[in-house]
Amino acid sequence: MAISMWKLGFDAKRAYQNYSGLGNYSRYVLNALVDLYPENTYYLYTPRVKIHFLDHLVEHKGHVHLVDVTALPKLLHPLWRNLYVPFDIKRKGIQLYHGLSNELPVGINKKIKTVVTIHDLIFMRFPQWYNAADRKIYYHKSLYACQKADKIIAMSEFTKKDIVTYLGIAPEKIEVIYQDCDMRFHKLLSETEKQSVLQKYGIAGPYIISVGTIEKRKNQLSIVKAFHHLHEKNVQLILVGRSTSYMHDIQKYIHKHGLEDRVRILNDVTSDDLPALYSKALFSVYLSIIEGFGIPILESMNAGCPVLTTKDSSMSEIAGNAALYVSPDQIEELTEQMRNMLSQSDLRTSLIQNAIARLPLFESKQSIRKTVDIYKHLIEG
Repeated sequence: MAISMWKLGFDAKRAYQNYSGLGNYSRYVLNALVDLYPENTYYLYTPRVKIHFLDHLVEHKGHVHLVDVTALPKLLHPLWRNLYVPFDIKRKGIQLYHGLSNELPVGINKKIKTVVTIHDLIFMRFPQWYNAADRKIYYHKSLYACQKADKIIAMSEFTKKDIVTYLGIAPEKIEVIYQDCDMRFHKLLSETEKQSVLQKYGIAGPYIISVGTIEKRKNQLSIVKAFHHLHEKNVQLILVGRSTSYMHDIQKYIHKHGLEDRVRILNDVTSDDLPALYSKALFSVYLSIIEGFGIPILESMNAGCPVLTTKDSSMSEIAGNAALYVSPDQIEELTEQMRNMLSQSDLRTSLIQNAIARLPLFESKQSIRKTVDIYKHLIEG
């Protein structure tokens, strides 16, 4: 699709600071946009840099600009988004600004078109998981962004419904655009490469994998309990994810029931190693209580790993017929479905084949072109 040359601005804070979740999404969008539409000029705004990606590649110089506001006086750093960004995007003649992570700067000139991506409104569905101050901040930021934006991108139909229900936004203002997972999950790995990763983490023998931040919402303790009830001594359960205080609850259960040799928690797995870990697992379990999308499901599908996940929120929307489903709070049901996965190789094969057929829904070129269509409509009419 031929397009004009545009000046585009992005809230890239998460891209440069977060190693998972919103950071992965932001990097995915920016990498794909620059790769597919190099004729545009991209301005990436962040208060500081922890992760280096686009701006450090020589081939992108001249059309990708990191706007690092650390050059501003320290007194202004907390106000970078609402004070500096609106001023700078007007000064640079930026035509459209995209908030990649649930918010937009206050005070953007009305002539500058705006898009915001809303990932989820979990803080409204489960307010008990957040303190009152955070809930209030998240609510006002999300509400302002959705009201201000010329167009809203929702990560799933589930999230779109929440935006309509909880924020009172007209559904026609919202476009559902699925994301793809990182390109490393699309690469074919040799058996040697896979075995090298297993050796790196000391993994021997068959295993079940669960990937996601070790936190209450992800529900890993229920996975451990169900696995304990399986009494499968020749299979390991491997939990992969960043640690939070919730991990102590899991460790207590593991110690109490003598599962140290059967359950492992890996907090330091690199992103490069994840595809191999998925691909060698018997199947993956993603028992999150609620998600706006659920990227580990898509990662597992791309890696050829059968998926067992929950019926609720966006998970069934993403996995479709490429997963086996359970209720997140039913340990006995989870145990039975894990047993089915272990004992039925034809079931695992069928889920892998269904995943292959479903993956085109999330193909990156398709999703980015839909995003660019939004830009084109807003900028050129």
